[in-house]
Amino acid sequence: GIALFRGECLDWREIDFYSSCTEWRVIFIGRDVGGAVQYLCGQGRGHTLYQPHYRTIWPWMKSGGDVTSTSEIVLPSFDDLLQRTDVLNAPEVYSCLSAQAVRAADRLGKFVTITVWETLPKHITRWLPPYAANIRYVTQRVNLFLPVTERAAAYLQSLGVRGDRIEVLSPGVRLDRFVPADNAHDGCRVLFVGRLVPEKGVRDLLVAFAQAVRTNSHLELWICGRGPLQCE
Repeated sequence: GIALFRGECLDWREIDFYSSCTEWRVIFIGRDVGGAVQYLCGQGRGHTLYQPHYRTIWPWMKSGGDVTSTSEIVLPSFDDLLQRTDVLNAPEVYSCLSAQAVRAADRLGKFVTITVWETLPKHITRWLPPYAANIRYVTQRVNLFLPVTERAAAYLQSLGVRGDRIEVLSPGVRLDRFVPADNAHDGCRVLFVGRLVPEKGVRDLLVAFAQAVRTNSHLELWICGRGPLQCE
């Protein structure tokens, strides 16, 4: 089995994968804000959802965002919960969830992996506590890092992680769902897919598109996603 530490919400790509997975029994650890994990765990395939309590460990940083607010999960019978698993997985080397997963793996002798999306070598978490301490601890103890892009792999290498501990695991595409359309279109179509949050550069994209469309009226901008900027 595998235990997934996921904080606020499981990634939808992972939900899509595990909904058809019969080889692994999965324990999802974290808040489920969308109801998808409850649905998945009710399919009779042995998956389990554990929604723990959280406590803020740096309350003076509670100003919003992934970097400025941090909490750790509170797990009663923590070791008992994880004894049924073979692999522990958590997101990002700087997160408190990852540090807890690594500590649990050390206690229980489990294989631990970290999925990495971060790509910025000079990200503020390299110097900001408690994230800097998490990075030092996690990068030393994890068995295998799973960056989703080559740039994320380069970020890990900038932290001193050896190449033999890195395996790029690019997100896949369901070809039975996403196929080329038969209908052609004139002009140039720009597609943005992602969360509608400031850090994804959505506002920058809108400004750039407004400038480009002045000289090319055949441009189209398609935005696929949801988030706080959806109402703008």
